[in-house]
Amino acid sequence: MPCSLHRNGRGRRFLSLLERFLIEAKDWDAISLYDRLHWPDLTRLSAASRLLHHLVRSYKETIWNIDIFAAEWFDNPIEFRAILALTGALVAGSQVVQFFDGHQPLNGTPLDVVTRVGGVPGFIVFLEEEGYEKVPVGGEVNSDAESTMASAFAMSSTIQFQERGRINGIVDVLEYVKPRIPGRYAEVVRIQIIVVTQNPVEHILMNYHSTGVMNFFSHSEAVSFFPATTFLSRLFLPSSRADLGYEWNPPWKWKYERRGFQVDAERVHPGLRLGLRTVKDKYSWVIPFNVSPRRIKEEEERSIYGPSGIDTYQVDLTWIAEDTYGLKRWHLAIYEPYVFWYLAPLYVRSSSS
Repeated sequence: MPCSLHRNGRGRRFLSLLERFLIEAKDWDAISLYDRLHWPDLTRLSAASRLLHHLVRSYKETIWNIDIFAAEWFDNPIEFRAILALTGALVAGSQVVQFFDGHQPLNGTPLDVVTRVGGVPGFIVFLEEEGYEKVPVGGEVNSDAESTMASAFAMSSTIQFQERGRINGIVDVLEYVKPRIPGRYAEVVRIQIIVVTQNPVEHILMNYHSTGVMNFFSHSEAVSFFPATTFLSRLFLPSSRADLGYEWNPPWKWKYERRGFQVDAERVHPGLRLGLRTVKDKYSWVIPFNVSPRRIKEEEERSIYGPSGIDTYQVDLTWIAEDTYGLKRWHLAIYEPYVFWYLAPLYVRSSSS
C-alpha cells in the first residue's frame, strides 16, 4: 500500500494503512518491521510523510547512535568524538561493520582507530584519562605514561615513518586495555591505535584487505564505500595487490565467513561500480551524526590536519584477474586516479571505462 497522502473532500488527511499499522502496532511489531530494513530503505520510508519521518527517526537515532555505540569503550563518548575531530582520525575495522548492520559491538574485539602521527599524543592523553593502559609488544601492561608519550613524539624520526610506513603505510600499532564493567563477558575492552603516514581515508581504501571493511566513521558521520555488496549481498571481495596464492585462505576470510559473509575471489563480474569514484558518492552510504555538542565543534575548528578531505577524495577501481598455478582468481585494484591512468596498461584502462 503506497504511503502517499490521502485526503477527503475537505482536504483533511487520512492515514495510509502502513501509518495506521505503525501507530497501532505494539512496539515489538514495529521494531521487527524496521529491523528488516537497511539505512537507505528507512531513509526513503521516512521521506513518504511527516508522520513516518517522526516514527522512523526515533528508531534510526537509537540503532545508529554513535554515542551509545562508543559507550562500550568510553565513559565520555562525546570527548572521544572531539579527539577524532581534533586529530582527523577515523575508526575502521570489524566494529564499524557491526555499526552499519545495526548490531551491538563485538564482544572482545578491539576498536581500531586510524590516525596520523600528529594525532597520537592527544589519543594517549585521552585514553589514560579514560583509564586505559598501554600493552607493549611483550604483552605486559605498561602504565608508564611518560615513556609512552616520549615514544609517541619519537615516531616521526623512525625508519618506518621516513619510509612512509613501507608497504602498508603503518608506522606503529599501539594497543590499550582497561577493565570492563563487571558482569560483561570479556574481562577487558581494547583499543588499537593504528598510526599511519597517509590520510586515514587513503590508508583504509588503499590497504585494507577487502571491500567489506572499507567502512569508517569520523566524529561527524559513518561512511560505507561498498554498501550494496557488503550489507545487502553479504559479500566481501578481495582488494589486494599481493599474490592470492594457490591455497588462498587468509585468517580474515574465515573470520568473516563465520560471521555470515561470503568471500569470493572467483567471480568474473564483481557487481561493483568500477572506474572513478568519490568516497561519498551516490554508491556509498553516509550516516550523519549529531555534531551539535560545542566540544566537538571546537575541536573540529582547530583540527591539527585541517579539513579531512573525505568529501573530495577519489579513487579509480578496476577488477583484475590473477592466474596462479593454473587457477584464475579476481580481486579489486584501487588506484589514485592520475597515477592509475599514467601507469596502467592501455587494455586495463579501456576495460575500466
